[in-house]
Formats: sequence, structure tokens, C-alpha cells
Amino acid sequence: MNAADVTLALDQALPDSKIVSDLRAALEEGSKEGFTSIELMTVWTLIPIDASLQIVKKEFTKDDTRSSTNVNYRVTVAIGEFQSMTTGSHKAGYCFVELVYDDEGGLVTYDFRRDYIQ
Repeated sequence: MNAADVTLALDQALPDSKIVSDLRAALEEGSKEGFTSIELMTVWTLIPIDASLQIVKKEFTKDDTRSSTNVNYRVTVAIGEFQSMTTGSHKAGYCFVELVYDDEGGLVTYDFRRDYIQ
């Protein structure tokens, strides 16, 4: 199995359309007049619920420690215009969000951040 096969399997297990749908639902939760308010580094920031979303990283982790909580997928999404920087300190128009999924593809939690999540 090569990297293309692994990528295909990851995309089949956790389709981009599901990730976008889950994030849109999270943005719409508690929104008012087309905006949602999130806290980024102690500052409340308004984000349009229809802002562009770009998946920039999708990971699967196999944990053999037997202490795993079945959290196996992590996805980083840029909200707003994504700018790729050669140094790895990428930028997003509004922020980044890390979504965490269980081994069945169910959304467990999400965390908004100003900076790119390495």
C-alpha cells in the first residue's frame, strides 16, 4: 500500500463533505444575523457563518497503548482565506479550527485557534 492508497482510505473514512458539514453546523450554533462569535486568545471575534473553509490537514492516528479514548482522526481547517507560507506558519483569514473525530467518524470536539496547528 502506498501513500495514495492511504490518502484514499482516509478520505473515504472521513469525507471532506462531512467535515465541512460538521463545521458549518458548529458555526451556525448560536449564530446571530449570519455571524458567530468565538473566543480567540481572550478576544471575541465575529466570523461569518458562510466564510470559506479549506481543509489543510487530515490525520489518522493508530494508538496501541490501550489507553486510547478512540480519538483517531484530527482535521485542521482554515476559516477565511488560507495563505500557505513556506516557513510553516500558515495564515487564515479568520482562524483555524481543529476538529477531533472518534474511530467511527463521529465529531468529538473542536477547538478554534488563531495560529496554525502543527
